[in-house]
Amino acid sequence: MGTDNSDQIWERPLTRRQLMSAMTVGVGAMALVGCGNDDEGSAGGAGQISQTTTKQPKKGGAITLLEAGTVSSAGGASILDPHKTISISYGSSDAWGLINVPLVRYDWTKGTVVDGIAEKWEFTDPTTLVLSLKKGIHFQQGDASKGREIDSGDVVASLERVRTKGDATFTIANRFRNVDTYAAVDKYTVRVKFLKPDANFLSWAYHPNGGHIMSREKIEKYGANMTVPEAWTGSGPFIPDLSTYKDTISVTLRRNPNYDVDPGGLPYLDAITILGIGDRSLMDAAIRSNQIDVGLIQTLSAKSFEGNFNVSSTQDTITAASHLSFNTAMAPFNDPRVRQAFHRALDRVELNNVVGDGFGCVSMLLGCRSASYLTEKNWAGKPGFRTDHKQDLEEAKKLLAAAGVDPTKLQLTHRHDRLGGNKVRADQGIAITGMLQRDLGVKITDYTENARGASDPGPDEAKSIPLHMTTFSHGGQAGLILDDPLFLGIHSTAVSNSAVWFDKKTDDLIDKQAATLDLNERKKLWAELQTYLVDPIETAATMPFSPITRSFDFFVSNKKLQNWTTPGYFLSHYPWQYNKVWLDA
Repeated sequence: MGTDNSDQIWERPLTRRQLMSAMTVGVGAMALVGCGNDDEGSAGGAGQISQTTTKQPKKGGAITLLEAGTVSSAGGASILDPHKTISISYGSSDAWGLINVPLVRYDWTKGTVVDGIAEKWEFTDPTTLVLSLKKGIHFQQGDASKGREIDSGDVVASLERVRTKGDATFTIANRFRNVDTYAAVDKYTVRVKFLKPDANFLSWAYHPNGGHIMSREKIEKYGANMTVPEAWTGSGPFIPDLSTYKDTISVTLRRNPNYDVDPGGLPYLDAITILGIGDRSLMDAAIRSNQIDVGLIQTLSAKSFEGNFNVSSTQDTITAASHLSFNTAMAPFNDPRVRQAFHRALDRVELNNVVGDGFGCVSMLLGCRSASYLTEKNWAGKPGFRTDHKQDLEEAKKLLAAAGVDPTKLQLTHRHDRLGGNKVRADQGIAITGMLQRDLGVKITDYTENARGASDPGPDEAKSIPLHMTTFSHGGQAGLILDDPLFLGIHSTAVSNSAVWFDKKTDDLIDKQAATLDLNERKKLWAELQTYLVDPIETAATMPFSPITRSFDFFVSNKKLQNWTTPGYFLSHYPWQYNKVWLDA
């Protein structure tokens, strides 16, 4: 069982000064607002829980995972075609993580890539990766392959399907854009040739969707549609019982008696049920009535679950990021002084209380995991992050005056991510709008709908909107510091570059780290990029984005559940841990 720090979990910050001072006091105080310490496995404060025991694992029993949405084959948080979605939220990725095994996997507890279908991998030169597959492992008996052994042909067929050209429904295809060819060298060896060095390939190979290996027979039989329940097969430890499938409600997955990707007679559990509930009050009621063994909960209700459940948060593991984008091609934000002013005007402690009820961190473009990136503690005391917000506001007004901008005469539009759909992000967007109106006197209209009837504008439409609240949710991939979340919103070739930021140095830093296989060198490049883009002192002429708050997620877990570890972000980022989870009845 992880260290019991339940009293520390609920220490909430009361004032901005207390919050910001905590950043500079030390690691212990970081539990108040920070993003965890440098020990990624820490269970301190509201952080990660690892439910371990010295007892011998027991076979049998069943658990239920709570999904904040529906379990369906037709949209929403559903069991989607894994190769056609980049989203790693909720039921779809959780289900596939139980049904199937990807090429490689990611171990949150160690921060390393581990074996999956492949047992080892090696870059023999900067543009060649050789994958050695496990021998004697099989697909499930119900698969179209009828349970035959997995070979290199399946890996090549699956990876080729992922990057299907000319079909926009394969949304993850662009992540494999640097691959030249896949080749089955022999039955158990695959060679990947790249057009240029690509250090991010393994990140996408362990992605809960993109890395899934399917049989050639299944790909041929179901073609472009893997969403039909009959296609929910793979090589994983659990098999969907289609007789239990209730569209939009639940599905039960039962133990695969022939599972052999991992040794040791796994899995231990007999069954796992995925239950979808969209209403927060019903979710809480289901947990309290012991219908749920693992699930996300609301921050304010988390403390009330202590005693009957283990309660933990993603404080030590969160890598998702949020920031406010300034349209640098549009007045007044084409003037860096105005961008600096708006950056200073944001009260991040207030945002933290609005979004995470005091439990969150300021993600410096990339995330809050200090072992991987520069975090808010590196900026403590700098403009926009000071303990004295009054000083920041005074400087903001002086910068606007120097730029010849009267904020009371500005009329701006603010588009925030998924307004009306994701309540946390919507609350943060509304809070930012209100804060800027209150403290600067600027008039802002919240962008809620466009001609397409969608909350998110298209690429061309985005260029006409001055302010964007943009969220990058890339938790699982941070083990190898994936470039794509930044590529999507910062690189000059990005489709969704909401800051309209075309800058050679930015592009060069992103491209250089993507081609750097040495992890420590990549971290240095990320630190340089973070400093270049958002440091209000060192690079005052840039600031196309202003870092804002990202809240922690809170989980409850059954105290009888052993070998369970708090996932990094949603259940989906560590679904294969359920291979070894067991119940101590």
